[in-house]
Amino acid sequence: MLTEARAFKRFCDAIWEYHADTNQIYVHHDRTTPEVCGEWKDYEELYRLYREQYVYREDVEIWQQYMNPNHLREFLNREDQEDHFFVRIEHKELDRNSRKNTEFLNRWMEWHEVYISKIDEKSLMIASRDVREEQRNSTIAQAVLPEFDYVCRIDVATNNYVIYYSDREKHIIPKHASDNYHTTMERVNHKSVIEEEVETLCKSMRVENVVEHLEHEKEYILYATMEEDGVIAHKKYRFCYVDSEKKAILLTRTDVSGIIQEKQRREREERKRLSYLENMPVAFCSIQVLLDEDGKPKDFLFTYSNREHDKLEGAGYGELIGRKFYEYFKNGDPKWLKYYYETAYEGIPHVIREYSREIQKELLIHTFQTERGHCECVMQDITKESVLTLELHRSREELKRILETTTTLVFQYDPENSKVILDQIGIEDQQRQQSFSEQLFFEDVEKRGLIGSTYAELVRDCLKRIREGEHHISVTIQAKMKPEQNWTWYRMTLFDYLDEYTNNRRVVGYLQNIDQDMMKQEKLRQRARTDSLTGLLNVGAGKRRVEKLLEAQKQRMSGYNALFLMDIDDFKKINDTMGHKKGDETIKCFARVLKRTFRAEDVIYRMGGDEFAVFVERLQMPDLNMDTILRRLRAHIEEARREFPFLSVSTGAYLTNGFHTYDEYYVEADRALYETKKKGKNHDTIHKSTEGADH
Repeated sequence: MLTEARAFKRFCDAIWEYHADTNQIYVHHDRTTPEVCGEWKDYEELYRLYREQYVYREDVEIWQQYMNPNHLREFLNREDQEDHFFVRIEHKELDRNSRKNTEFLNRWMEWHEVYISKIDEKSLMIASRDVREEQRNSTIAQAVLPEFDYVCRIDVATNNYVIYYSDREKHIIPKHASDNYHTTMERVNHKSVIEEEVETLCKSMRVENVVEHLEHEKEYILYATMEEDGVIAHKKYRFCYVDSEKKAILLTRTDVSGIIQEKQRREREERKRLSYLENMPVAFCSIQVLLDEDGKPKDFLFTYSNREHDKLEGAGYGELIGRKFYEYFKNGDPKWLKYYYETAYEGIPHVIREYSREIQKELLIHTFQTERGHCECVMQDITKESVLTLELHRSREELKRILETTTTLVFQYDPENSKVILDQIGIEDQQRQQSFSEQLFFEDVEKRGLIGSTYAELVRDCLKRIREGEHHISVTIQAKMKPEQNWTWYRMTLFDYLDEYTNNRRVVGYLQNIDQDMMKQEKLRQRARTDSLTGLLNVGAGKRRVEKLLEAQKQRMSGYNALFLMDIDDFKKINDTMGHKKGDETIKCFARVLKRTFRAEDVIYRMGGDEFAVFVERLQMPDLNMDTILRRLRAHIEEARREFPFLSVSTGAYLTNGFHTYDEYYVEADRALYETKKKGKNHDTIHKSTEGADH
């Protein structure tokens, strides 16, 4: 008889010993059927018991293939020493209070790996083990490969840990490793973290310190500088709880060297740019246009002024920065606001030739936008006609250089020959300047997927309008600088001027990245549609969504529509007795109930206060559908009452297959809700209208 079975029990869920001559099985250990352990049994009996009661029905064929007696005897005659397969074992906990043996309190599934190995020429050992934990760990390890250096799971109570490296060749420490998190963490940090940071980092990474921070925040972030093989690397550590019980902490380490280095590079470039602006022989200033309560321009603030600009305005060095124009110049001309506002908020560049009564000089001003609300100005004193040509040429060169540092792409367009000349290549590493025919240019960028056909057609139209004589065009497009990049929003601006030497018409264009502005605008639009407390649609957005659906149904309506109105009972009493915070939590809880109850395509919105509405369309079996929805709603409310035992909701609904306006739906649903309240609350009333066959 197998003597090693006792040692295997720690690692296996079942250990059987099979004898082919007698077709008998000895069960050394079996967690699924402990009642058969310690005795010889007829193998056919145990084989059928597992097949009929424990093997998941989808896996019965696999069980029969490997575990039938004929296969086991054949295996003994083969040269193979072992075999294995995977099968699902189903566990069922009977309801002892039920009279039937087919009703269960609980059912669950386990993945088992079954090993078959030879003991001698006539007997086999059959062992199985639950491999769910290994599958889970493997899945986690694969999921973290692309993004993190490693992921570490730390037991708060014991400081034991499991670590998963993104490098598959590194060892994964077992869950019950003897290594202590604190010991390993301090050893690794002292080995790789730079001396100035190591002690502070070790103290910050201790479990008790992490737990203290996670009491107040959802995540705890640390940064460290490491030296690996003589190379400096920057790392980001993120701690958060794995589970709601706060028994385990998840630690991830990410290499952010590229981000830090890019930030440092940008800071160096910004310092170079400011140094250039400060010392260039042309006046330059940056201003922020200020708005009044009605959104109209009222003044502008100097946020930067170089030496030449200070001199031009007759101010001391640095005196203008932080000053408002119409406070500094008490009788300033209001005409400047119009130009600067259009540049700062509409992205329209200007070339302004105006007399400044503030400083009594004729000025040539080039304006352009680098961010919304701000306007950059390159200024020249053109009072003396003798220096006009020289100053104008210099301003254009300086403007071009500034545009190159503040825009993504600068290009020229030759309208007479329909040629595009790229001055600054942001698309790929190419020469400083390249010229393309208009047709070849569009074929190339569309073929490489740098612009979609819709926006390509828009750009073609802009070039056509320039050829036909327009002087300034600004449009918004989506494009890419490289094929592998994501789509980005840009503002494309085209403007023309006459060359002072040849008197030929020249056209300059540039692209400015406005992706952040577009994202901010989308967030503002989303905020305007959303109820801030629950995250549901607000009443205005909800009503518009329903009206749009009803309008679409005028063409063809199928099935029934229903509008539900729901009201939290005695909500004022909740606020008065438990406080407004509890009232807000109750409203948010019920919002979650509605999300769980209704479909993703249903329109769920908050009417205001404690009243909610849901619009459901295209119900093909209206009575059954409504019954199912309301039963599901009540079940979810009952679940919520575990945390909010006082939660009680009254519902009124209007169900119809006819064409009605939103207001008609609302009036009927409101009547149904009133009837519910009148009957005693905490239940529902449905008004149904059937108007002939479905349309």
